[in-house]
Amino acid sequence: MLITIDAGGEGVDGLQHSDTLVVLQRSWKMLANVQLEARIDRIGSEKHESVHVIDVVTRGSIEETRLYPRLAEKFERLEEIQRDRARLSAAGLNPPEMFTLEREETTLMNADLGE
Repeated sequence: MLITIDAGGEGVDGLQHSDTLVVLQRSWKMLANVQLEARIDRIGSEKHESVHVIDVVTRGSIEETRLYPRLAEKFERLEEIQRDRARLSAAGLNPPEMFTLEREETTLMNADLGE
Protein backbone atom coordinates (compact mmCIF):
# COMPACT_ATOMS: atom_id res chain seq x y z
CA MET A 1 0.00 0.00 0.00
CA LEU A 2 1.34 3.45 -0.86
CA ILE A 3 0.07 6.27 1.35
CA THR A 4 1.13 9.71 2.53
CA ILE A 5 2.49 10.15 6.05
CA ASP A 6 -0.60 12.11 7.10
CA ALA A 7 -3.01 9.45 5.85
CA GLY A 8 -0.85 6.61 7.19
CA GLY A 9 -0.40 8.26 10.55
CA GLU A 10 -3.98 9.26 11.17
CA GLY A 11 -6.55 8.08 8.67
CA VAL A 12 -5.81 4.51 7.62
CA ASP A 13 -6.65 1.48 9.73
CA GLY A 14 -5.30 -2.03 9.25
CA LEU A 15 -1.60 -1.23 8.98
CA GLN A 16 -0.96 -3.33 12.11
CA HIS A 17 -1.45 -6.41 9.93
CA SER A 18 1.83 -5.62 8.15
CA ASP A 19 5.21 -6.45 9.61
CA THR A 20 7.17 -3.93 7.52
CA LEU A 21 6.80 -0.19 6.99
CA VAL A 22 8.87 1.53 4.28
CA VAL A 23 9.06 5.29 4.77
CA LEU A 24 10.03 7.34 1.72
CA GLN A 25 9.68 10.73 3.38
CA ARG A 26 9.59 11.72 7.03
CA SER A 27 7.67 14.66 8.39
CA TRP A 28 9.39 17.59 10.09
CA LYS A 29 6.74 17.11 12.81
CA MET A 30 7.84 14.56 15.42
CA LEU A 31 4.27 13.62 16.34
CA ALA A 32 3.40 12.71 12.74
CA ASN A 33 6.39 10.34 12.63
CA VAL A 34 5.52 8.75 15.96
CA GLN A 35 1.88 8.28 14.93
CA LEU A 36 2.94 6.70 11.65
CA GLU A 37 5.13 4.12 13.36
CA ALA A 38 2.47 3.48 15.99
CA ARG A 39 0.07 2.40 13.23
CA ILE A 40 2.21 -0.63 12.44
CA ASP A 41 3.18 -1.46 16.04
CA ARG A 42 -0.10 -1.63 17.96
CA ILE A 43 -2.87 -4.05 18.95
CA GLY A 44 -3.03 -6.67 16.23
CA SER A 45 0.67 -6.50 15.39
CA GLU A 46 1.57 -8.99 18.14
CA LYS A 47 0.97 -11.77 15.62
CA HIS A 48 4.36 -10.80 14.13
CA GLU A 49 7.61 -11.74 15.83
CA SER A 50 8.77 -8.19 15.18
CA VAL A 51 7.92 -5.19 13.04
CA HIS A 52 10.41 -3.42 10.80
CA VAL A 53 10.61 0.22 9.83
CA ILE A 54 12.79 0.96 6.81
CA ASP A 55 13.66 4.57 5.97
CA VAL A 56 14.72 5.28 2.40
CA VAL A 57 16.98 8.34 2.42
CA THR A 58 19.11 9.77 -0.38
CA ARG A 59 22.72 10.41 0.59
CA GLY A 60 23.57 14.08 0.85
CA SER A 61 19.90 15.12 0.81
CA ILE A 62 18.33 17.60 3.18
CA GLU A 63 16.64 14.65 4.90
CA GLU A 64 19.99 13.05 5.70
CA THR A 65 21.89 16.22 6.61
CA ARG A 66 19.23 18.24 8.42
CA LEU A 67 15.93 16.43 8.98
CA TYR A 68 17.10 13.21 10.61
CA PRO A 69 19.65 14.88 12.93
CA ARG A 70 17.02 17.44 13.93
CA LEU A 71 14.40 14.77 14.64
CA ALA A 72 16.96 12.79 16.69
CA GLU A 73 17.74 15.89 18.80
CA LYS A 74 14.05 16.58 19.27
CA PHE A 75 13.42 13.01 20.38
CA GLU A 76 16.27 13.23 22.93
CA ARG A 77 14.77 16.42 24.36
CA LEU A 78 11.36 14.74 24.61
CA GLU A 79 12.89 11.79 26.47
CA GLU A 80 14.63 14.21 28.85
CA ILE A 81 11.37 16.05 29.49
CA GLN A 82 9.57 12.78 30.20
CA ARG A 83 12.28 11.69 32.65
CA ASP A 84 12.18 15.06 34.41
CA ARG A 85 8.39 14.99 34.67
CA ALA A 86 8.47 11.48 36.13
CA ARG A 87 11.08 12.52 38.72
CA LEU A 88 9.17 15.68 39.67
CA SER A 89 5.92 13.76 39.90
CA ALA A 90 7.55 11.14 42.11
CA ALA A 91 8.74 13.98 44.36
CA GLY A 92 5.18 15.34 44.53
CA LEU A 93 5.95 18.44 42.47
CA ASN A 94 3.84 19.80 39.64
CA PRO A 95 5.96 21.86 37.19
CA PRO A 96 3.09 23.88 35.66
CA GLU A 97 2.15 25.10 39.15
CA MET A 98 5.80 25.80 40.01
CA PHE A 99 6.20 28.33 37.22
CA THR A 100 2.98 30.29 37.32
CA LEU A 101 3.05 33.87 38.56
CA GLU A 102 -0.19 33.42 40.46
CA ARG A 103 1.45 31.27 43.13
CA GLU A 104 1.23 32.46 46.71
CA GLU A 105 5.04 32.64 47.18
CA THR A 106 5.40 34.88 44.12
CA THR A 107 2.72 37.21 45.42
CA LEU A 108 4.44 37.40 48.80
CA MET A 109 7.82 38.05 47.22
CA ASN A 110 6.40 40.82 45.03
CA ALA A 111 4.72 42.37 48.09
CA ASP A 112 8.09 42.36 49.90
CA LEU A 113 9.66 44.21 46.96
CA GLY A 114 7.00 46.89 47.14
CA GLU A 115 5.27 45.79 43.94
